[in-house]
Amino acid sequence: MNALYAAAVALAAASLMEAPTRAQPRSIAGLWDAVVVAGEVEVPFRFEIASSANSTEGFFFEGDRRVGSTSGSYADGLVTLEYDFLNTTLQLKLEGDELVGTYLNKRAGAKPQAVRMRRFTPVSLDAGDVPALEGSWEMRRVAAEVSAPRDTRTWHVFLRQSGAEVSGSILRIDGDSGTLSGRWSGGKLRLSHFAGERPNLFEATRNADGTLAVTLNGTAHYLVARSGEARAKGIPEPPDPSRYTNVKDPESPFRFAFPDLTGKIVSEADPRFRGKVMILAIGGSWCPNCHDEAPFLAELYRDYHARGLEIVGVMFENDPDPKVARPRVQSFIKRYNIQYPMLIAGTTNATPSSKTIAEALPQIVNFGAYPTSIYLGRDGRVRSVHAGFASPATGEEHGRLKQELRELTELFSAHGLTDFEFENADIRIRLSRNPAPTAAAAQPLVPAAALNPLAAMQTAGAAPAQGATFSGVAPTSQPAAEGAPTTAAATPEPAAEEELYVITSPIVGTFYRAASPTAEPFVKVGSQVEQDTVVCIIEAMKLMNEIQAETTGTVAKIYVENGQPVEYGQPLFGVKK
Repeated sequence: MNALYAAAVALAAASLMEAPTRAQPRSIAGLWDAVVVAGEVEVPFRFEIASSANSTEGFFFEGDRRVGSTSGSYADGLVTLEYDFLNTTLQLKLEGDELVGTYLNKRAGAKPQAVRMRRFTPVSLDAGDVPALEGSWEMRRVAAEVSAPRDTRTWHVFLRQSGAEVSGSILRIDGDSGTLSGRWSGGKLRLSHFAGERPNLFEATRNADGTLAVTLNGTAHYLVARSGEARAKGIPEPPDPSRYTNVKDPESPFRFAFPDLTGKIVSEADPRFRGKVMILAIGGSWCPNCHDEAPFLAELYRDYHARGLEIVGVMFENDPDPKVARPRVQSFIKRYNIQYPMLIAGTTNATPSSKTIAEALPQIVNFGAYPTSIYLGRDGRVRSVHAGFASPATGEEHGRLKQELRELTELFSAHGLTDFEFENADIRIRLSRNPAPTAAAAQPLVPAAALNPLAAMQTAGAAPAQGATFSGVAPTSQPAAEGAPTTAAATPEPAAEEELYVITSPIVGTFYRAASPTAEPFVKVGSQVEQDTVVCIIEAMKLMNEIQAETTGTVAKIYVENGQPVEYGQPLFGVKK
């Protein structure tokens, strides 16, 4: 235990053990400037107390949002505040003008963190020469400190600025840091976050080339560059959260079976899930970004459950004892008014009585983030996996994702998925509940700016009577020649010796002949196909769209090379009927 931590905890414990001397304690209501000792550093944070004769509440701050205690008391100079949804207790004793105490997580083996508070005082407005910091940045650990694969990953940094006041967030593959806030002063940027969890101290100085030299939590050092300059500064692309985690066999239905809070086993085979779009939200009540994601999922479920969306929470707790785990999950459910089923699937670490995620969900490959959302189509197969969640702390990044998903879902409601068309510079979309069998290629629903798994699942693999489907074929009397060039813009020349039914691409994207690099191609020259035979995948906006033959016959020609970009309407296969 380091000296700073040991001394702070000892002082706090001694203060709490002293006998009270006042029958009528002084008022503690108002704002406080606080620090929590986290590892090697003291992390500043803002705190507010509301106290009356009948109740006491304590509030952390997540940006502008107050995070309040679930119960509290103040008597004889001792403040006790409970945060059931965080499974924590904050205990403070009034000493002169200070509150001194500890913050304790109730999980097994957790150590108390020392906390100290003084009455809030406004900071000086004289910050000197303040550089422009607002915008999107990327950060990577300096080479001398790289000791594990995680140290090589690039993170996003989003900063917002008003004069010397700066706020923002670090977005990793597994989620974000919460809202960092602080200011530029004395030639240094100092930001911090603690809202009952995720203590972080971000300190930065400006380099001559405009990059930032950042120290995180007093020990880790990073090079930070603006996103548009990051590659030139030697910082690689950040991991793509929609590609980070996948499944072993995307052709197989995804299986799960876990108990709910009553002990009843819930599985993908339950009748209520049959033929439905489903989101499996993997998380835990201990996980800060799972708390960030929960309000959005709860809102989505309330608004679109009647239209065929199902959500299932799959929780991995940090205690195998159901008597401990259940109340924590129940508190999570209550806090966010969750209406969809919540299952207790296992624990984050292996125990004799519980399973880890690798054991409980063996179909998942490269799991690395709580939360992770798995999007299942109406056929039960995985359509997309998204690691982590960008909380409101990320600003526009969070707002963009929510807005796109909601706008697209509103289109479903407004047009009833019977007949709707949309076109812009990036993509052309057509939805039809009952597509004509021999029409020009209809378009799968894919957002113009970002991934929308819900839309994709309602198009890919759905039965015509249940939701939007798409046709990837268009009959033609001018099929492509055998030796046609295979560039993205190439259009095969007519072949006079035979007439083929040409399957065309319904979207702009990337053509893949197989479900994975090691899998066999869906079809080869000479393969027999039926109307529902999957012939290829077109990746568009990070979404894998299965293309069906929509005809019967024998594959006579393949016009496109594996991994090649394709345009809307570009011929893919020639089928001899």
